[in-house]
Amino acid sequence: MYDLDYLAAQLNTRALAPDAARALALTGATDERAAGEDDESLLLAVGHLVDALDREYQVDFSDPAFVLRLSVHVSNLLDRAGRGLYNRNPLAESIKTSYPLIYELPVFVSR
Repeated sequence: MYDLDYLAAQLNTRALAPDAARALALTGATDERAAGEDDESLLLAVGHLVDALDREYQVDFSDPAFVLRLSVHVSNLLDRAGRGLYNRNPLAESIKTSYPLIYELPVFVSR
């Protein structure tokens, strides 16, 4: 069942309009119900992270659609961490070498 939820969240972040992605992916819903209070807290926290990235690296990620999709990604990370499911990115070393800023941004956020 977890695999199906994960696949649905991945598709939602790539195939749905932002409002639908928010209603479906952030809440884990199978219909278009509204995001809950926890989801609003997550969106707010991710908004603060985006502001911190802007201050630290002068990179503007304030686009609402980006913040929403990043929130879905963070929600998935938190869910996997809560279940003790970890996976490594096989491209991490390549990204670190070839695109150091792109590698550094999520490292900064994770701290």
